[in-house]
Amino acid sequence: SGEGKGYGLPHAWLMEDVAAARAGGSVVFSSSADPRCPPKRAIDQADATFWSTTGLYPQELVIRLARPAAVRRIRLSCSNIRRLRVQCHHFSDGSGNTTLADIELEENGGRLQLREWTKEQLPNMPGPHELVTTVRVVILSGWHSFCSLHQVEILAEASQTPQVPLRQAAISTGSSATFEGPGALQEGANRGIATAATAATAAAQGG
Repeated sequence: SGEGKGYGLPHAWLMEDVAAARAGGSVVFSSSADPRCPPKRAIDQADATFWSTTGLYPQELVIRLARPAAVRRIRLSCSNIRRLRVQCHHFSDGSGNTTLADIELEENGGRLQLREWTKEQLPNMPGPHELVTTVRVVILSGWHSFCSLHQVEILAEASQTPQVPLRQAAISTGSSATFEGPGALQEGANRGIATAATAATAAAQGG
């Protein structure tokens, strides 16, 4: 059951973290910023780094996704958080943010607190045609004066838009031409085959 249907590949292979900085995600607001532990550390895909809160609660972080996406799974790793709320904004929700989760976490001596939700576990998650644009993480209270948010992962189905580079396609006449996309490549190849066939026919008739 851990394989992508029809592909023989894990589900994770078909997903991408659209909050990750390397994918184009960005932090557009944070309620506090320590230069030693800046907000961008929460989306650098490394549990060893983190955003550290400063000041009073509540604290919040707003992440703009790399692209509008149909979110399938949310993962958080943090420490010292007592109560947490996760919200999102999507195209069809012009009025504000939709609350996806509002939970309390147990105190565990400063060790990492890990939470993960699938789309099926979040009844308020927008449907597949309501693409999420931003995610808001609100830390309502903590077990200590400071909390840390190590990673926010927002997993969505990998983009299905093909990225087809320009390629050189040589035809049988010895010349070369540039075609863009597989359809153009096939068209060029068909022309090359037709040219070769015409030349072969002419040679046979001349002989």
